[in-house]
Amino acid sequence: MGLLQRAILAGMFTLAGTMGAYELASASGLRVNIEESMPLGVYWFVPGPVVQGNIVQSCLPKRIATYALQHHYLVRGGSCSDGLIPVIKVLAATSDDSINISAHAVTIDGHVWPMSSIRRVDSSGHRVDLHLPLGPYRCSQNSVFLMGEHPRSWDSRYWGCVPQTSIAGRWVPIPFTGWIASLIISLSQERVS
Repeated sequence: MGLLQRAILAGMFTLAGTMGAYELASASGLRVNIEESMPLGVYWFVPGPVVQGNIVQSCLPKRIATYALQHHYLVRGGSCSDGLIPVIKVLAATSDDSINISAHAVTIDGHVWPMSSIRRVDSSGHRVDLHLPLGPYRCSQNSVFLMGEHPRSWDSRYWGCVPQTSIAGRWVPIPFTGWIASLIISLSQERVS
């Protein structure tokens, strides 16, 4: 076997080992967030019960998921039953909480959610024609209100509460890992000429 053939074979084994390590890490709960609606970085996914304030993973109801797919807010290739990726948001309110929606902010139990004004235009310049009516709002029993941590997050201020059963578990941030997500974003945006 020549030097070139050995190099190609070694590269293939390295790639296979890297892919195997990725699959193993993913199966054990390692996740990378590259979406700006939540802090960039590496997280551990912990299935099971969640509480208010947790960063959670949720599949969206069919009507909302269809809208999200049509507007390119979500993509296929995820773990939801419809094949879409789940959303990652903060569990901000439950049926016990009082929510108020205004054009300038979402208020939960009297506390203003940071950077939560209603956007009329999305980041692609398209009109946002789905949002909750302005005024008091409350989740029905066994449903939750999810919010992002970015002014342009597409979250419950637009589509309302989701069933608590749609929450698969929580994401626990691993400190100082935002650079990994930034690197992935930068590599995915590079173009080969």
